[in-house]
Amino acid sequence: GLAKEVIIVEWLVQHGANVVAGTPLVIYESEKTQVEMESPCDGELEIIVGASDDEVPAGTIIGNIIEPR
Repeated sequence: GLAKEVIIVEWLVQHGANVVAGTPLVIYESEKTQVEMESPCDGELEIIVGASDDEVPAGTIIGNIIEPR
């Protein structure tokens, strides 16, 4: 089944950085497997949940891509 919690291992891009679609953004761990998530679009990264050993519920919004300022 689907993971109930994930751990944010590392943000690969800093908060406020401009990114393009396909840029690797974050590594998270789910069921002992590490997954790299890419940006779905161009914009500015807004990190909401920082990397730590704390589990967060799957489906939690951990960051947004917003219009560049």
